[in-house]
Amino acid sequence: MKIINYFFFRFFVFGFKFVPFWMIYRLSNFIAFLLHRVLRYRYQVIKENLNLINIPILTEKGGPDIREIYRNLADIMLESIKGFSMSKETLQKRHKWVNPEILEDTFKQQKSVILVTGHFNNWEWGAFSPNYFLKHKIIGLYKPLTNEYINRYMLRKRASSGTVLANINDTSQYFKNYHDKNAIFLMAADQSPTKPELAIWTTFLGVETPCLHGIEKYYQQYKLPVIYCDIQRVDRGYYAISLEWVHEDISIEVEKGEITKSFMKKLEKRIEINPESWLWSHRRWKHADRAFERRNAILSD
Repeated sequence: MKIINYFFFRFFVFGFKFVPFWMIYRLSNFIAFLLHRVLRYRYQVIKENLNLINIPILTEKGGPDIREIYRNLADIMLESIKGFSMSKETLQKRHKWVNPEILEDTFKQQKSVILVTGHFNNWEWGAFSPNYFLKHKIIGLYKPLTNEYINRYMLRKRASSGTVLANINDTSQYFKNYHDKNAIFLMAADQSPTKPELAIWTTFLGVETPCLHGIEKYYQQYKLPVIYCDIQRVDRGYYAISLEWVHEDISIEVEKGEITKSFMKKLEKRIEINPESWLWSHRRWKHADRAFERRNAILSD
């Protein structure tokens, strides 16, 4: 069955090579309708997440438009497939890094950098585009797919642009190997932690939220500057990526958790402006209750 799914996937990738973007977005509108009204894809998850948030700027007007949430999801799905056949020139035009010069000093000083982002707008093209704008070696952390045939294909295509793909299970080893080699470690760090007992806690969208501890772990271990990657949709199919310092001066000590909290606050501000652009269909707070109990137990010891 996996091999059949692989051939179907390759068929779509090949077909999308010849489909113009205007047609892709016509198809995206239809898929968004199917996901929302017919298949009800993760509808309950989305509703639970929206009911949980507690920020007046998002809740007083009835919250994000669910139709637009599904349209954003459909756009990212189809853009991801299209990305496997996009040329360097098209990527440079449609996924543009607007201020790469912010990293010039770190590059000259032979410093590696941790670059963090969220599942906001099209993060998928970030596996290809940074090599065309940034001078550092790009280390992209990824979670392996269950279909090993599709996984191998995706790794091969994404690595073709120059990105070094690192299995998240080998994150520690890649930091050890590349932290002193003028690299950028790309980390999408807004998902729910798999080990909630190790989580960094912060208030995110008005909710007490456990966050992945990786940013703090590798910052403390290797003292690498941390940058937030802000992905904004300029127009449908066009994105502008801006870099903002989360923590630049590594000589200044910060308390454990402050870097994660600063990153999550930056992401939260972007969600407040364009809430439909975040991936509301993932179970962001699925471990919150268990993690909260574990956190309280630790604090009471």
